[in-house]
Amino acid sequence: MLSVLELVLEAATAGEPKKKESAIVAASAKLDTLKLLVRLSKDCKCISHRHYQAMETRLYRIGRMTGGWLKSMR
Repeated sequence: MLSVLELVLEAATAGEPKKKESAIVAASAKLDTLKLLVRLSKDCKCISHRHYQAMETRLYRIGRMTGGWLKSMR
């Protein structure tokens, strides 16, 4: 999650549109990896179903915001 946050901050402060878009794409890829890891954590019962649902909802919202930001860039 820290990597996603760093990439979002990088995109927010980037001056060049290419650098901004690149950072958003990288953040989206990291977010997808995080979603997979959260799902695996639930499957191996490392986290409860309640915690999984809470995290998945938040990650979904972040993904929608990131996707919207990328769409507005293009």
